[in-house]
Amino acid sequence: MALSQHQQALSQLQSFNALPAHLRGMATAHQQFTRYAEDSYSANTLRMVDFAEKHWAHWLAKQTDLPTECWHEQQLLLYPIWPDILCRYIDELSESMSLNSVQTYINLLNFKNKKLGFPSLLQHTHVQWAMRRATNRALDAGEQIGQAQPFRLHDLELLLQIFADTDDPKLMRDLLLVWIAYESLLRESELVNIRCNDLLPGRQYSIRVRKTKTTKTLEDNEVLLSEPCSQCLHRYMTHFDLPLSSSSYLFRRLKKNGELFHSEENCKKLSGRTVDDIFRFFYWQIDPDVRAELQNSIHTADDSRYQTWTGHSARVGAAIDLFVYGASVHEIMRLGRWRNDQTVMRYIRRISMQELPMNRMVTERLKR
Repeated sequence: MALSQHQQALSQLQSFNALPAHLRGMATAHQQFTRYAEDSYSANTLRMVDFAEKHWAHWLAKQTDLPTECWHEQQLLLYPIWPDILCRYIDELSESMSLNSVQTYINLLNFKNKKLGFPSLLQHTHVQWAMRRATNRALDAGEQIGQAQPFRLHDLELLLQIFADTDDPKLMRDLLLVWIAYESLLRESELVNIRCNDLLPGRQYSIRVRKTKTTKTLEDNEVLLSEPCSQCLHRYMTHFDLPLSSSSYLFRRLKKNGELFHSEENCKKLSGRTVDDIFRFFYWQIDPDVRAELQNSIHTADDSRYQTWTGHSARVGAAIDLFVYGASVHEIMRLGRWRNDQTVMRYIRRISMQELPMNRMVTERLKR
């Protein structure tokens, strides 16, 4: 369908009954999506879809004489997304955005398009060609995918040497958070959602993970913590007098005097930004010479977001350490609850040159 036909249809939106049959069906599909999506998908996912839709509406507005508001407010005109129009969109995006950003926008639009009952855009040959053009353009430009700087086991050891015996409430909380983040391979959103009654006590604590990004079944999903980490967790629970029966968040805001908020009104979980700030703080506590060594041991895209640790760093570093330790990609996927092995492969490419199997094999054999 040409854009002019979309534009012509806009004049028919006086009432639901006045809509053509195909637009009435589209309006119904939108109503159903709006009704059920909030309970079916995370708020972050829906925000990202809305952001992508607004960008798509803005681009459509530039192709016609209709303002962006008309396209976005009358969302049923945004769908179905026609492959040939989307190809033009992809070509323009790839001229000013990174390949990763282009893929994100297209995946979000495809997600909504499919939920409204239309075929996957990514299966269309013309769209595949357009994405291949975008990939080739990125390769020719020498583009690299940015990746969180890994927080690895030796980094955790350094922090424990500095802060293990601290009595500062905030440092106790923050050190436990990064430790559990590393051992559990939980995402930021999953980490801050841990509640006290999700903990199963013992010589080694277990964490019952209620819901993850990839949760598709009601099967139990538990993470077993090491004995040292369990001892740190027990010390934290004892210090703040946190009962295992409580449904309050394990990691929560602190009062100015260093005490945890306990009332339901103020007992809010930490934000993703706070988690990033915690990792960033610990990064700057490490000796500058050690930091320089960390920077030199990995290959980082030129992106200021990844010059220090972030909340995702522990997940990346743990995947790398598991691979170096001998775990298979399948085992790493299971422990990190990944569905796509390409994600794991992208993480382990960050292994330093000295740790690569070929380098180790030749060095050990010939260095005599």
